[in-house]
Amino acid sequence: MKKLVPLKEYILSQKVIANVSEEYAKLYKLPEGHRSIGIFTATNDDPCFMAMDDATKKVEIKALQVKAHFGGGHSTRSKISGCVYGTFSAPSVEKVKAALSYIKEFVETRSEGYIFEGDPSSKFYAQCIPKMGTYYSELLNVPAGTPYAYMIGSPVEAVYALDKALKSGNVKLVKYIYPPARVNSGGGIIIGSEAACRAAREAFIEGLYVASQNKVRI
Repeated sequence: MKKLVPLKEYILSQKVIANVSEEYAKLYKLPEGHRSIGIFTATNDDPCFMAMDDATKKVEIKALQVKAHFGGGHSTRSKISGCVYGTFSAPSVEKVKAALSYIKEFVETRSEGYIFEGDPSSKFYAQCIPKMGTYYSELLNVPAGTPYAYMIGSPVEAVYALDKALKSGNVKLVKYIYPPARVNSGGGIIIGSEAACRAAREAFIEGLYVASQNKVRI
């Protein structure tokens, strides 16, 4: 298999609203005592889901929304629109700022998006996280602290590779990202032991490589 080349991602914009209007509080159904919110955009949606989840383990926030744009970064209104929009609430401005700092650090230094060397069209994302935070715990109805792996790629390759990952060991699919998703992708989130999640990730990457190297061979 060819060498994996990491892709660099960035936060493009982030803002704090210290005391939201009553209308916003109702629209976002803010928890009791939460009147401050943080909002951000980034170059890639994939690491932002995990970054939001990771931030819930470090500071008291409530994840409100992390959503990819239709068409991704090619369908934006401005240079800082990026590929994804995220927002969360907190009981204070200080906690919003701390969470935005954690999210930025995760996206820019810990994200695990790659291409296979020499093939810029082979972009994918595959990452194992030892402990799930409250964002994914509530969204997926899985206990906080559960190890999980997030794996996504181009539609055909990802469907083929995810099947390989699910057959790699004792793992369970808790979210299937039906292709073609908003950014023309597919994949899923699996849970299991940390070792099983890492084995599934490796199987996913190998499956992607096989599919990408044999595009029409059946």
